Amino acid sequence: MATIRGDMEPGVAGSCLGAAFEMALACDVRVAVPDARFGLPEVKLGIPSVVDAALLLHHIGLSKAKEMLLTGEMFAADDLPPGLVNRTAPAGALRDAADELLASLTAPTPEVIAAQKALVETWLNVGLQEGIEASKDVFGEVFAEPATAEAIARYRRRGRE
Repeated sequence: MATIRGDMEPGVAGSCLGAAFEMALACDVRVAVPDARFGLPEVKLGIPSVVDAALLLHHIGLSKAKEMLLTGEMFAADDLPPGLVNRTAPAGALRDAADELLASLTAPTPEVIAAQKALVETWLNVGLQEGIEASKDVFGEVFAEPATAEAIARYRRRGRE
């Protein structure tokens, strides 16, 4: 959700094509206007989409991913299956939507966010049993962190207020 200039809204407005779309797919979250258009038009030039395009299947499913990859057509955010865009907002309100999502993402401890992100990658790349075993190990490690004890104490205090 980064921007090049500070006066631009974070998120996708307009077209997000080719390598830009692949970069967006590599992001943890995406915010866009409902009519933002996404596509991988390289196939129309005789060039296959590669590298981060492989992430597309996880975001929108095999059928729609194949359609996008094999036709090179563009699709509006609202016309794609859930999973590609985390939040949509009208033009002019992208910053508020991105800020709200960012606040939710930065509320947990950095330790648990790093652990959760690593676990998601593990779950995507190993079998179920290995993913479960890794989860148990990570749970124990993060639970032992001082930041976790502090977060639990804050949560308990909120419950009494």
